[in-house]
Amino acid sequence: MDTVISAHKLVGRTLKVLEAVAEQADEAIVVLDPAGTVRFANHAWAMIHGYDNTAELLGKRIDIFHTDDDLRADVFPFLEETKRRGQLTGTIRHVRQDGSTFSAETKMVAVRNEQAETIGLVLFAVDVTRQNQVEQELKQQCDRLSRQATQLRCELTAAGHKLRHETDERRRAEEKLRQYRDRLQHELITGDRQQDQGSPAQDLSDKALLESIAHART
Repeated sequence: MDTVISAHKLVGRTLKVLEAVAEQADEAIVVLDPAGTVRFANHAWAMIHGYDNTAELLGKRIDIFHTDDDLRADVFPFLEETKRRGQLTGTIRHVRQDGSTFSAETKMVAVRNEQAETIGLVLFAVDVTRQNQVEQELKQQCDRLSRQATQLRCELTAAGHKLRHETDERRRAEEKLRQYRDRLQHELITGDRQQDQGSPAQDLSDKALLESIAHART
């Protein structure tokens, strides 16, 4: 008899220690019985769900923390899978007392007895709403920078094509200028230039060549 009493006292002290640890944890923690009824909730769990204290949560069903649609689509399947596997982690949408919703990274652990029967469930939750917002903002910034980079590459490619075209034009103009200079030197040497000075066709050809060179240099 004394042994049984001592065991109960030890269990009681252990539970108190666990409750004290859970209350000091940053994570939101709730303990459910197999039927999904709240048996313990720490202050962080109450706060992220919009409740002032944990006492008003005791004896409540897990239903109050989720919408009907989320319960059917996500929460109940999550509970059953946890019972089967022992523990499970995932993102689940929760609902606050005022009806607003938020996303929480949730880890659920099945508590089992010596016969491997599930006698309870412990949930750990972290509100990731702000994290998701930051990730979305970063994604939008990355998308915007990607678009800007693509536009810049297109502009640089176009500028490169234009530069190559202008370089080719300049090269051709310089070649014409070289040919013109060589011809003038040749005419000066041979005296042909004096004979051609009165030729209108030659004057027009020289004028057109000089104009094309000037245009290429601008």
